[in-house]
Amino acid sequence: MEIVAKSANLESLWLEVNSANKAATALYYKQGYQETGIRKNYFINLLGDALLLKKILKYDDKQAAQ
Repeated sequence: MEIVAKSANLESLWLEVNSANKAATALYYKQGYQETGIRKNYFINLLGDALLLKKILKYDDKQAAQ
C-alpha cells in the first residue's frame, strides 16, 4: 500500500482500526502510524472505539526527483 501511495506522490496514509485489536494497533504503530483521533463507540457489533491513524510518507532525494 505504501509503495502505491508513494508512486502516486501522496503525502500521507490514513486508516481506522478497532481499539480492541491490539495486534493490529501494535503493527500500525511499529510501521510509523500515529493516532490522530478516536471515534467513540463507532462499532455496532464489536467492543472498542475506532482509532484514527495517520502516517506521513517520507521520500528520499531520488524518489522526490521522479
